[in-house]
Amino acid sequence: MFATIDHIFLILSVLAALAASLFWLFVYYRRDREEPEPKSLLFLLFVSGMIATVFVIIFYAVAYFTLPHILQPFFIQQEIRIHSLTEAGLVFLVMMTVVGPIEEFLKFVMVRLIAFRSREFTQVTDGIIYAACVALGFAFMENIDYFYRGYYMGGWGGFTGIVIARFLIATILHTLSSGIMGFYLGKAKLFPQKEGRFIILGLLLAMLIHGLYNFLAAVGWAYYALVLVLVLMLILFFKFRHPQKLQPQTQM
Repeated sequence: MFATIDHIFLILSVLAALAASLFWLFVYYRRDREEPEPKSLLFLLFVSGMIATVFVIIFYAVAYFTLPHILQPFFIQQEIRIHSLTEAGLVFLVMMTVVGPIEEFLKFVMVRLIAFRSREFTQVTDGIIYAACVALGFAFMENIDYFYRGYYMGGWGGFTGIVIARFLIATILHTLSSGIMGFYLGKAKLFPQKEGRFIILGLLLAMLIHGLYNFLAAVGWAYYALVLVLVLMLILFFKFRHPQKLQPQTQM
């Protein structure tokens, strides 16, 4: 059977989503030149991010039918129209306490289960690489949906626009918020006596950043979202410039 235009755009969505994730993975991998992480471990983390997306999809499906009507557009990848401060507050509250937290917590679980006790985890910035890898697996699955919906709702122009926007902003935001969480996972491994404190701090920061970005994107404040991404990129760049080696007693 001949492929229909819908099938073609679905394939293009998969390829574009994969290209976006692999590009940013390459960027992070190149920052880790001294002791590159095993590709097998990174692949496992990437796949775990894809699995985490499945749980989020199930959660969002339930949320679509249970949360207030104003929030429903977000769960089908549409901009939310705000008509009052009360509505803005409601959207902000849900993004900060539900959407951001559940996505970042699931990414944290994957990194903690797969990489935290690994012998390859030898410096604090490895945590950034691991968390970013999970985030890119997550973004890969999420972007397939966004890209295809972009075509479905706006044709070729809609597809192209959403691919560019998510490549430059949303995909990298996933790695930045999770990367900060990964940095504090590295600190937790460097200072095991403060493990709980660093993990909680990293999770809270990741959830806060992700929730804030989702709020800005959901209500159409894209320029503010871009500023947030740029600031976070500078922070993580600085962290890579000053890596901290783990002490022998902290390596398992």
